[in-house]
Amino acid sequence: MQILILGATGRTGSLVLLEALRRGHSVTALVRTPPALDTVTSALPDAQKANLTVVRGSPLDTSDVSNAVNTASKANTQLVVISALNSRRTSESPWAPPHPTDSPPRMMADSVANVLSALKSQAESAGAFPKPKVIHVSAIGVGVSTANAPWLLRTLISRTNVKLTYDDHAAVEDELKAAGEGVGWVVLRPARLTDDVGSSPRVWSAEKGSIGMLGKCSRGAVAKFALDAAEGSEWDGKDPIILS
Repeated sequence: MQILILGATGRTGSLVLLEALRRGHSVTALVRTPPALDTVTSALPDAQKANLTVVRGSPLDTSDVSNAVNTASKANTQLVVISALNSRRTSESPWAPPHPTDSPPRMMADSVANVLSALKSQAESAGAFPKPKVIHVSAIGVGVSTANAPWLLRTLISRTNVKLTYDDHAAVEDELKAAGEGVGWVVLRPARLTDDVGSSPRVWSAEKGSIGMLGKCSRGAVAKFALDAAEGSEWDGKDPIILS
């Protein structure tokens, strides 16, 4: 299995990158500033660092994404793309609007659409690649999981700038579900994220209703679940709610 990561320098994406390398996978990271990964990978053994290929570019640039997909691909080996992208805000406040240049309204959706287009072009031109999979790190409260979000979060989504990011996450899901049978997908819905790296993930059944005000999920747990979903097929075509 080959892995391509979008958002590898972010707080969640960097943990996804480390988890993938620790599990021995060949990883390609598409990043705007490659030196930013030096700190992320500094503690890894050289043998694990050797499995990382860095491609400079933007997920919003179709040629950059095509280059990253082609770089990450290997004949007769499944490619899994993990998107840990999220909107960059104009300030550190969680209520601040997305940055107008770095995070246009469809930043995540257009990035994933570029990936899907590149995968389709590759399949049409080469044909020697197993069915690829795209895993997107979304959030509790997006799409059909609205009823599972705490009431306060539902209020914030509808009345603050948080709605803009959630609309983008929802648009990603639309892109994935419209991609057809040629691409597998998994949408992860973590609860309120924490920076803990050591906890393990657990799945909350949507039928149980709201996760409650105390529901949370560590970024480390998200990384572990993303790699579990990449390596297996249990969650293909599904959108599990994740807590830790």
